[in-house]
Amino acid sequence: MADIFDYLLWRGDLTFEQSPFNPVDNIIFSQLSYLPLEGIVPGHDEEAGITLAKAAEIFIKKMENNTLKGDVVFINDPVLLNNMSRLDRYKNCILHSYVNSTDFFRVEQFAALCIKLGAIDETYIAYRGTDASVVGWKEDFNMSFSDTVPAQIEAVSYLEKIAKKTTGSLVPGGHSKGGNLAIYAASSCTEKTKERIKKIYSI
Repeated sequence: MADIFDYLLWRGDLTFEQSPFNPVDNIIFSQLSYLPLEGIVPGHDEEAGITLAKAAEIFIKKMENNTLKGDVVFINDPVLLNNMSRLDRYKNCILHSYVNSTDFFRVEQFAALCIKLGAIDETYIAYRGTDASVVGWKEDFNMSFSDTVPAQIEAVSYLEKIAKKTTGSLVPGGHSKGGNLAIYAASSCTEKTKERIKKIYSI
């Protein structure tokens, strides 16, 4: 059975100018949102960004030196990042606006980052799903009976901030809880921001 690594081999030589962003790209970037990128990708209050290729280089070095900070790393994610860093489709994408916070008292687990898709004026907003923290799982359970949870409110705020600091189309997406955050943010943001949303992905 084919998987995302087969897709990288099949379509990795085509830039986003040659072949538009698609649902498989959403799966790939959603998976990358689970990586602990503190100290590698600039935060949402910074203007700078970093190419995916450079971020991968720094990440791999930190992992080899055992100096990574943050969350648990799933075994295939560093391999995915490393493979992407060598491909024309992904290596020049700009990663920026990384945020990762867990608030025990508010019962909130929220993480996201943005990926500018190469030379085209389009930004994918990757909302992370539930992480390995107890707070993250508790917030998940709260979603089953609460009208809103803190991460959903934060997702809207994050989208509005990204809309102000970027131009062009916006594509919110994510996996599991991340997909829920993408839909919630896109449906709850201002009309001005909604006009720039090209598509929403939830898997």
